Amino acid sequence: MPAATEQEPQRPQLLISLSGKISDPNTKFVINDGAVSVLEALPQPIGVISVAGLYRTGKSFILNQLAGRVSGFDIGASIQPKTQGIWMWVLDPAVCRRRKLPEGMSIVLLDTEGLGSFTKTETHDVKIFSLAVLLSSFMIYNSLGTIDDTAVENMSLILNLTRSIKDKVHEGPPSGSMLSLPVKVDPSVLRPFFPRFLWLLRDFTLELEIEGRKISEDEYLENSLKPLEGKDPDILSKNKVRDTIRAVFEQRSCFTLKRPVDDEDDLQNLSEISNDKFRKDYLQEVERLIQYVYRNTPPKSLYGTPLSGSVFVGIMKQYVMAINTGSVPVISSAWDSVLQQKMEMALEAAREAVADTLPKPTDLTSAMVLLEPTGPAATAQAAANAAFLTTAVVPAMTPPILDRRLGEIRDSAYEAFATLGKAVESGIADHNRAAAARAARQVQTAVERAESVDAIRAAAAAAETSYLADAKGENRVAQIGELHAVGWTSMVLGGAATVVESERDRVDKEWRGKYDVMVEEKTAEYDKVMEMYQTVDAEWKKEQANAKQLREQATELRYEIMGHQKTIKSLEGQVADMSSTNAMLTSDLGALRKKFDETTTKLQSVTQQLEQTTTKLETTEKKRGDLEKRMTDLDAGINSASAEQEEMVAAILERDERISALQSELNEAYAMVELEQGNAGKTKDAVKQAEADRDKWKKKAEELEQEGCKCAIM
Repeated sequence: MPAATEQEPQRPQLLISLSGKISDPNTKFVINDGAVSVLEALPQPIGVISVAGLYRTGKSFILNQLAGRVSGFDIGASIQPKTQGIWMWVLDPAVCRRRKLPEGMSIVLLDTEGLGSFTKTETHDVKIFSLAVLLSSFMIYNSLGTIDDTAVENMSLILNLTRSIKDKVHEGPPSGSMLSLPVKVDPSVLRPFFPRFLWLLRDFTLELEIEGRKISEDEYLENSLKPLEGKDPDILSKNKVRDTIRAVFEQRSCFTLKRPVDDEDDLQNLSEISNDKFRKDYLQEVERLIQYVYRNTPPKSLYGTPLSGSVFVGIMKQYVMAINTGSVPVISSAWDSVLQQKMEMALEAAREAVADTLPKPTDLTSAMVLLEPTGPAATAQAAANAAFLTTAVVPAMTPPILDRRLGEIRDSAYEAFATLGKAVESGIADHNRAAAARAARQVQTAVERAESVDAIRAAAAAAETSYLADAKGENRVAQIGELHAVGWTSMVLGGAATVVESERDRVDKEWRGKYDVMVEEKTAEYDKVMEMYQTVDAEWKKEQANAKQLREQATELRYEIMGHQKTIKSLEGQVADMSSTNAMLTSDLGALRKKFDETTTKLQSVTQQLEQTTTKLETTEKKRGDLEKRMTDLDAGINSASAEQEEMVAAILERDERISALQSELNEAYAMVELEQGNAGKTKDAVKQAEADRDKWKKKAEELEQEGCKCAIM
């Protein structure tokens, strides 16, 4: 047979072994954990091909051929059996592709311990055969030669198998099980649980003919399984085996193989010889056998449900546990138990998928992220459903049961989501609380160092911005609340109040110092102005006294003029007597002229003094205006004017009015003096004219009298 050219397939592994010697009643079957791991890693349905039969009939060699190898399972050349327990070989995917096996199905080959060995008991053979039948989806019964009475008798252990299973099925099916049987059990009820059956006849040399008619291998099998005629107990016993085979193996077929080699030495070492030493017709028959087996191998199933690797392991464990306890496997019980186990495993896988898929609380910035359509919750829910559907035996569930289980997964996932959400919110709160505390310490440090409210405001804004950038979650109110929880507001406001108070004290102290200096300056300026005012006031009073003295002098002059007027009037009375008294008048006129000259001199002196007084008054007026301007500036600088200052200004104004009145009086006096000077000139002319023209004196006297009246009025 051609050697495999693709990737090296996996090697056979021991699947079920014995814990001790067969003769020891305490010996149990033991399932190999390594083989279990390999099987459980097969998520798709598996097709299980087993070979059973008498020991030393070449079962292992046939399995090696099915695996596309000459070697693999041990092949012995002695009378001692080589295979102990049950071995398995999971075909490599390359072999499955080369053999064009159905996609989505793995193939497992089972090599069983040979039956009928002198080292074994019939009970042990029944157990091995039971496991092979119950675990297979395609079973090859390997025997040498033809199907004769001896070959049929070698299959008698099938009776013990079905009898035990029938008893157990009758005693223990669960309520509603598909395997509820009547008291008298028909072996055909086991048909759904038994594999396809192929009777492989090795070293077959006969011609397939009946009465000269060629028949097929399957026809040969059916003819061999027909009941024999007769009532002999031996015949009845053999017929019962035939009936049982037909009853339990609904799909059965036969295949024949010729002798593989002609050399006896090569026959003892088939695993070591090369392909060119095999008979060509044998290799062709083997290839046809392989194609037939793979083409007709269905997935292993129970109650219409294909078994994945993990479910297959669960069923196998139930069967082995039943055998180890001294009973024969109860299929329905095993199935229900595995379904329950797979259901629990699926639910646990879903929970673990949720736990493994959900992120850590520290990886989420908000619990609301969980609720996004493509968020962690949706991903975890999908992973949980996928884990459940992958682990559970979904085809065995009715839609209501599947919906209920998915609902349980959803509820469990929601609880995990809620727990994670709380953890996220708690973690966010803790993170934000710590961030708020850091921001508070930052602000506290800034407050302690700040020298202005603007500095505190800037530090608070920077710390708040840094905190909000570091804070987690989408609830801005909660984030700000954490700041308030650590005393942020009172800290900032308190620091600002402290700085404001300090700044106010500093500004107050600074302005108070400036105010005191300004007050001192304004006070000094006021004192200086007051001193100048007092000086001016003293000068004004002095000038007022001078003006008073001048007024008095003017009054005296007025009275003197009035006396002159009286004198003139007296002269008028004396005009008539002028001629007589001319000398006296001339004398008097000289005296009058002298007095007039003196009066003129005094008038000039008074006029000069009046001019000086006027000049001083103008100077005083100018100084008074300057003083008023400076007093106004002083009042504006100090922002207050006392009642005394207002009274002083009023007094100055009053004095100005008095000075104005005095000036008016001086002007009147000056006008009067000028008038008197004019009158005096007129009087001298009048006297001269009187001397020149005495006739006109009276008239002139009247004019002088009129002029005198005018002066009196003025």
